Amino acid sequence: MRTELKDETARYMAFLMVLLPAVQIYYLATLDALIVALLTGVLYLFCFGKGYKSVVGGLLLLTGSFLLTFVSLFILPVLVGFDLIVRRSLRRSVIVIGGMVGIHALLYFLTGYDAWHVFREASHYENPKGFMLFVDPVNYLFTRIEDVAEILFFFGPFLLVLLVRGFRTKFQLRPLADLRLRPLSVLTVLACTSLLGMYAVGAWRTGETARACAYIYPYLLFPVGYYLDDAQVGSSGRLLLAALVFMQSVGMQVFGTYHW
Repeated sequence: MRTELKDETARYMAFLMVLLPAVQIYYLATLDALIVALLTGVLYLFCFGKGYKSVVGGLLLLTGSFLLTFVSLFILPVLVGFDLIVRRSLRRSVIVIGGMVGIHALLYFLTGYDAWHVFREASHYENPKGFMLFVDPVNYLFTRIEDVAEILFFFGPFLLVLLVRGFRTKFQLRPLADLRLRPLSVLTVLACTSLLGMYAVGAWRTGETARACAYIYPYLLFPVGYYLDDAQVGSSGRLLLAALVFMQSVGMQVFGTYHW
């Protein structure tokens, strides 16, 4: 966030991330916290890192995330889209994604682990009777609504209002040359598009997206950071916002029951 926001705002947004209900409820109990850390590391090294070390680091973190979950497919369109829009080159995408595929191929020859076969089995588990839209269209529609609604519910009404305001001020339609100067805005649009695309193909037949898709929250906070900077929200306003978000987290833990 320091690439586009004030240093004070960047630190505050990192603190706000910790207070989110999804983080407070799930991060000490599930593997998804590690997955978020790996994917966020990939994002930082790929988009803002410099030199070959950042490329190698992004490659290793991406490989590690794929060894934990195929949900990591989410970040591939984000990386490719960022390369195309901001860098106007696919060189880094080819190296990182190609290297990850090469490592999996090496694992197959050395250990017999067939990532493609495992991916197909996981896809069959999610949609055992075929593509849900054709097999059970009503369930498909309502589970898609659930998937989006749960993420927004765990994000909270206060941050959701600021997210919308941030979109209005910074995410208006602009010339491509101007968009390239706002990498965070590009990343938010790419991340939301990638996640909605995964929902469209039938991923997550039930809810639990606030846990399983927790990697989306950093992207949703980018517009909030824009708004706080542009509106020049002072320390008292920021303290109030943090308190409201944390109160929601506490309330959800007191009155909610969660299973995983």
